[in-house]
Amino acid sequence: MPRQKITVFQRIIYIFFGFSGILGIWKTGFWYGSVPATIFHVAVLIAAVNWGILGISGRDVVEWIEELFGIFRKTKTGKC
Repeated sequence: MPRQKITVFQRIIYIFFGFSGILGIWKTGFWYGSVPATIFHVAVLIAAVNWGILGISGRDVVEWIEELFGIFRKTKTGKC
């Protein structure tokens, strides 16, 4: 399935949210008072950082992981 190109405006917004996520992790850390609050906090910050990666590279973390495991799968079966 072909990937849609992202516009310059979307790229800027994604990078802004990515830097916001990085600053949020740096300023608050991962622990946020209680377990449910920490789970939600970490999920939001990681999603924001993922948007930053998408804005910079044009691919999100899931696509990078799929490609990495695809490479491992090809080398394991010898179909490189």
